[in-house]
Order: sequence, then structure tokens, then C-alpha cells
Amino acid sequence: MAIITVTTADADGATGTRSLQVAIAEALASPEADTIRFDLGALTGPTVVSLAGTLDIIAAGGPLTIDGDRDGDGVTDVVLQAGAGHHLTVQAGAQVTLRNLDFIGGRQTGDDGAAGAAGTRGTNAAAATDHAGLDGADGTAA
Repeated sequence: MAIITVTTADADGATGTRSLQVAIAEALASPEADTIRFDLGALTGPTVVSLAGTLDIIAAGGPLTIDGDRDGDGVTDVVLQAGAGHHLTVQAGAQVTLRNLDFIGGRQTGDDGAAGAAGTRGTNAAAATDHAGLDGADGTAA
């Protein structure tokens, strides 16, 4: 199993950093199980990670876990912020586990995001509105 570390909260990622989008692409290019974790340097507490667009998780690659608990205390430390579209789409056959993540912005339902409903407040998130969360235990909606 490979550990892939996200090193920037920015959507694009500057030279020498790895955004969540880049980390997912790396994981999907690998046939082994991968875990994406976050090491955002001096940032502490719940940190908002901006998304440049919808994260597409396809059936290529092995099982993928995205874990937003940066310090191992079982509490969400990463909040994914989407624009007007979806946070992510998971293709049929893809094996993905989301742990300790909150979501703000974006849409929960609807084909293009425009028809979707705003999210509802999750747990352990930064002060924000319109978001949903996943707890750290079993990935169910919080």
C-alpha cells in the first residue's frame, strides 16, 4: 500500500507541492491500494482544501482511501470546498473509502450540480454553512 501526501490546500498546487487532484491522479495510476493523507505544514485545526473541479474517482487503480484526520485523533481536520458543481463522482466499480472529511459548497445531488440541493451541516468542520460531513467511523453521512 502506498501513502500519498497532499501538501497544499490550494486547488492548483504550486511547483513542489501536491494538490488533492494530483494525489488522486497518482493513486488511480497505481494498481495497488493507496491512502491519501494531508500534511499541510503549519496549518492547524480544520483546514479548507479548495477543489478546482469535480474529483473523478474511476475504477482504474486499486482501492483508494482519502483520510482527512491529519493528526490521528479521530477528528476531521480537512474540509473539501467545491464550487457550483459536485465535490466528487465515483465511477461504478471504483473502490473508495472517505474518512474524516467534511464538505462545503457544491451540490449533493443533480446531474450537473445546478439541480442539486445545498448540503447540510456536518461535524467537526470549520465555521461555514451549507456543508455535509462524514464521520470517522464508517463513512456514513453525519
